[in-house]
Amino acid sequence: MGTSLTAKQVASIARHADKVTICYDGDAPGQKAIERALGMFAGTKLDVGVTFLPDNLDPDEFIQARGADAFSKQLKVVLTPTAFRLHHLASGVDMNNDHAKLQYVSDALQVVNGEQDAVARTVYLQQIAEQTAIPLDALNQQLANLPAPAHDRIDYTADYGGAPVNPADANWPGDADIPPASAEEPPVGDNGLWNAPETAAPARLSRYDRAERALLHYAFTDAETALQLQDASVTFLSTGCQQLADAWRTYLQANPVTVGMMPDYQGFVSGLTADMADLATTIIALALPPLNDFTVNELIQVINLGDVSVRLEAVKAQMNQAKRLGDKAKQTALATQYIVLMRQKQDENN
Repeated sequence: MGTSLTAKQVASIARHADKVTICYDGDAPGQKAIERALGMFAGTKLDVGVTFLPDNLDPDEFIQARGADAFSKQLKVVLTPTAFRLHHLASGVDMNNDHAKLQYVSDALQVVNGEQDAVARTVYLQQIAEQTAIPLDALNQQLANLPAPAHDRIDYTADYGGAPVNPADANWPGDADIPPASAEEPPVGDNGLWNAPETAAPARLSRYDRAERALLHYAFTDAETALQLQDASVTFLSTGCQQLADAWRTYLQANPVTVGMMPDYQGFVSGLTADMADLATTIIALALPPLNDFTVNELIQVINLGDVSVRLEAVKAQMNQAKRLGDKAKQTALATQYIVLMRQKQDENN
């Protein structure tokens, strides 16, 4: 009715029902209102779920556009509070951006850490692994390192001094009390990339990562490759490598090279931030075989194929998410996009 949910309404619902489904607007304020409502229902014994409405529609708009039957069917697609929070965290996150992905994983693991059911935790971790392409074992290990959450929700059944707590009298949080997505930002270096703790195990590089680093190595140490990289349309999947490639192209504009001369990679490295200089130095120090007529083109082909593969995985994850949310229109659109990418990948393989 255009009003915020109240504690008295929560108490009334708790007296008359066993299950409640929250269905607010699909836009950002609606998502925030859902989070607030979840907090208010948290202390009850109600089975609480969330129905997600696609395209930022509110319930009335959804019914006007798609009909009452469609809305009834949508209400059967119910997310658990944890599943909703994970979906909300992932909205708009670029999983190809290292910093954004790691921030999402950090926030998502905090949410899963609050889930007490072991089977549910496993299901949610599998979904995170699917979205991010991070191995499930690594997520489990990271989750195990998190401290046990403090469950400070109000318990309606508690008896303080002989008088049971009345839900209508509870001091419910307002919108301003909702905590931010993450209480603590991860450490960030000069180049905006997340810096893993020194104790973290080194990540295993994929063939696409190795190809990107090899191409940059040759571009830093061979003038012809440097000129080819300047003209080639190559998008690096690694944020660090993309930043280095962009910085190298800019450097070459002010410091041109000609075939047969050694590029001034030392001058280039000296002008970088500490984190980027470390990555560039690591790449320059790689022990790679001598260049031949096919090396650079093969590396570019591998990198481009990796771009298609990453987009395929992203679309596949989005399709699975749309299926969980009951968004059939989005499933259809993504399926078409998936087929186009599959054909592109097959063409590149051939």
